[in-house]
Amino acid sequence: MSEKTQHVLSPLRILVADDSLMQQALAVRLLEAQGHDVTVANNGRDAVAAACSGDFGLILMDVEMPEMDGLEATRAIREQERETGSHIPIIAVTSISDRKRCFAAGMDSYVAKPMQPKMLLTTIAVLLGKRQRREDEPCQCILLADDDPQIIEPLRYALEACDYRVIVAGDGEQAVRLTRKHHPDLLVLDVMMPKQTGLSVLQELQGTRFVNRVIIVTGTEDKHYKASAMSLGVKDYLHKPFPPNRLIETVKRLLAA
Repeated sequence: MSEKTQHVLSPLRILVADDSLMQQALAVRLLEAQGHDVTVANNGRDAVAAACSGDFGLILMDVEMPEMDGLEATRAIREQERETGSHIPIIAVTSISDRKRCFAAGMDSYVAKPMQPKMLLTTIAVLLGKRQRREDEPCQCILLADDDPQIIEPLRYALEACDYRVIVAGDGEQAVRLTRKHHPDLLVLDVMMPKQTGLSVLQELQGTRFVNRVIIVTGTEDKHYKASAMSLGVKDYLHKPFPPNRLIETVKRLLAA
């Protein structure tokens, strides 16, 4: 993270609900090193009881736990909050593919297993809205176009943690429309998307300034496709899978050029 952008988080009381001793130890060590006061619950039922009796600023909730899973525990906590008017931010810790179930249960965000320390801290900072940016540093805009939310969400959180404004498009047509509407400083385009491919998006945007800074994200090693993309203005190629920090490095390099 640059010196210009910092996560500013006051010490919190955090509840970690997880039946894995290894995951508990990792979360406790990481969070206590950041100055937070951490309480551990071994299952969903204990998590609900702790949430009712303690004044927590955040809950890390494993989705798959014995006795009561994280989804059911979150629903129980949200039901109790209807009477108190409070709302404890809950981050799901999950390996399940359907993140929609997490949000439907009342969770506010999620991190994927195996839990990565940098991604967890980024997710917490973004969720709690405690990022600080220099007043004289403009907020640059990035358009992310991909139809897979499991790819989009970690990238979006990582970019927002670096103080970029992020616009998400779920298909090629939406990418063209949002690009023309919001005038992003950089485009990150998936190759294969519904309605229009990444190349089709670039072809439609030819002749505009938007093609000057483009990153293509792809799982293909097709050299002909790569050559076609470069001829349309693509500045860099990222092959899936890749860690969010690699995208951040590429974005910073292109925007500084």
